[in-house]
Amino acid sequence: MRYTMQGLKKEECTEYLLRRMKLAGCSKNVFTPTAIEAIGSVSNGAPRLINNIATAALMYSASKKIDSVMRKLYFKPISRLVLKLVPIL
Repeated sequence: MRYTMQGLKKEECTEYLLRRMKLAGCSKNVFTPTAIEAIGSVSNGAPRLINNIATAALMYSASKKIDSVMRKLYFKPISRLVLKLVPIL
């Protein structure tokens, strides 16, 4: 039997990402709505990719000493991450 998981919908991506941040102990929403939308779009709603992209964006923001992840900031780590993942997909 084969099963293909469909990606999360836009609202589900938002809920998923915010819940993961809360579980990690983050009480502040560090992702702007446009960043969350972009993460959902680039990941096609795949939870593993959402996690990887969010982690890369958080690390990039932290390295620049920025306390929130905005769409324009997140595209640099995303492009690097996606290029690494392309052969796997």
